[in-house]
Amino acid sequence: MNINEEKENILLKYSSKLSAYFIIIAVLGFGILMLPFIFEGGETPNYGIVGDTVGGLLNPIIAIPATILTFLAFWVQYKANLEEKKHLQNFLN
Repeated sequence: MNINEEKENILLKYSSKLSAYFIIIAVLGFGILMLPFIFEGGETPNYGIVGDTVGGLLNPIIAIPATILTFLAFWVQYKANLEEKKHLQNFLN
């Protein structure tokens, strides 16, 4: 394993952990934002406002790890395609 592959592995692990942390923050944030409405006994006059608030606050927290994980998926697929290309060239030669 060369230095570039080691750096890529470190980056993949770091990005995956960062995405997991964002998702945990989003779940905890949703719970914290919903606590006042849970303890009111469900008699909130307008749940639309609550949904807009929760969605507006948690949307960036969900979108950032989704973007990171999508990039990582494409990157891993790209690396796998390069490996497959090498194997195919070795097979044909």
